Amino acid sequence: MPAITRPSVLATTATLLTALLLGAAPADAATTTTTTTCGSGSCFLDARTGAHTGYDRLVFDVDGLPTVQSSSVSTSGAYDYNGEKQQNVTIPGKDYLFVNFTGASLYDNTGLSYTTPSPEAVDLPAIKGVEAVNGFEGYVSFAVSLDAYTSYNIFTLTDPDRVVIDVSY
Repeated sequence: MPAITRPSVLATTATLLTALLLGAAPADAATTTTTTTCGSGSCFLDARTGAHTGYDRLVFDVDGLPTVQSSSVSTSGAYDYNGEKQQNVTIPGKDYLFVNFTGASLYDNTGLSYTTPSPEAVDLPAIKGVEAVNGFEGYVSFAVSLDAYTSYNIFTLTDPDRVVIDVSY
């Protein structure tokens, strides 16, 4: 067994310090990057709201853009859950906007991707809350509880990907 001498210890220490200072990792240290992928093509990540002059805005941050399948307004707040049983929106409103997406999920490869509490109550002039009401096999539906409103507009933005719902009052 070779003896360890002071010069070899100093040389090894100097090499390691140089590598650390320059940002190099030891050869046996594995560096991996974890990326989330959505099995359905698009994941809903979170939602946020804001009041503007004449309208309220609801923004969904998404990983990949989903397709808006349909949107409708109801006065009852009742909806079919997975086509089986009727449920009611939790947050009270005068009207309820239902938005249905295809090619979307509330989950990514690591689990639940949608981090906004559901239901989430807000106190804006037109929007009173948002709730994920369905998410199954590439279909996601949200209910938006409304107070007084005149119209709404749904559109997407990129860099980063977002779905935007403007509700006028």
